[in-house]
Amino acid sequence: MRPVRRWLGSQNGALTPKFELDAGYTIQAAYYMGISNEDLQLNTYYVNGAQFYEIPLHAANAGLGYTNRPGALVARIDSYYVGSNNGFNRPAYWYANANVAKTVGPLTLNLGINNLFNSAAGGYGLIGSGSPAPQNQYGGANASAFAQGAEEFYLPYRQTWLTATFRL
Repeated sequence: MRPVRRWLGSQNGALTPKFELDAGYTIQAAYYMGISNEDLQLNTYYVNGAQFYEIPLHAANAGLGYTNRPGALVARIDSYYVGSNNGFNRPAYWYANANVAKTVGPLTLNLGINNLFNSAAGGYGLIGSGSPAPQNQYGGANASAFAQGAEEFYLPYRQTWLTATFRL
């Protein structure tokens, strides 16, 4: 039994002296090949040639940053896409984070926001609504998400923080 993994890289660059843009796209193909029938009977969640459970095939990110001069004012927004078959056991989703920092002399104020648009946010999980775990030919009895008790999870609601740093 040997796992196989493949992925792609990312790009970033300055648009102007004050603006930068970066983006990345990843294809992570991770799967087993050549598992014996005896091992498949012992673990019905191993499937030859199928993507590993909870490892999304596609993921992407894009970010835009602004700096008026080094250390004075920095603003940035980053967005992320996570494909299906993810660790939250839910369909594909996206979210964005933002950050603004201002330095005045030795004092730096930083305002950050996680999940800026409350994408895929919720405070609980939904049992029976998650993506069902794949099963090989020896374990097809509990193929539905409800029968498996598959729970769909959410991202946390928008979170905001403010920090102050004083340098001597």
